[in-house]
Amino acid sequence: MARYINADALIGSITKRYEYDFGRASYVLEEIENAPTADVVEVVRCKDCAYKQYYFTNNMVKCGCGNGSHHEDFFCADGERREE
Repeated sequence: MARYINADALIGSITKRYEYDFGRASYVLEEIENAPTADVVEVVRCKDCAYKQYYFTNNMVKCGCGNGSHHEDFFCADGERREE
């Protein structure tokens, strides 16, 4: 099973950890930079959506996108992340 990571955060962490011994980290950083990227898209779950209207029981939410009611972990193509 594929595991998707935030490569930029990993590069930052390695750079900080090996700040004074960068020669040891340079090979690893080069491998991360040259690694193939996955074709993924960030999704917005209903629980975090700006269009979420209210909760029902059993973690169900009413969708304001016009897509009915869904479990809070569902997502749709019309979702937009709610500003905190």
